[in-house]
Amino acid sequence: MTSNCSCPRTQGRRFQGDAPERHVELVEEQAWTDWPPRWRLRCPTCQMRWLVSYIPGGGIYGDFDWARLDDPD
Repeated sequence: MTSNCSCPRTQGRRFQGDAPERHVELVEEQAWTDWPPRWRLRCPTCQMRWLVSYIPGGGIYGDFDWARLDDPD
């Protein structure tokens, strides 16, 4: 997934497959520790949100699936 965030820190960056820890510019809003782990992240600049899920055994594009949750206000 390519970010649709308009802020310069994330514009045009590919997140799909990346671990959430690789994107320190995003704020962790919530983390679920049950299996498989998931995180809800937010860009502090444009307020774009993502749900990141760990893919057990890895996926075609990496070990994490990024899904955009909503459009910025």
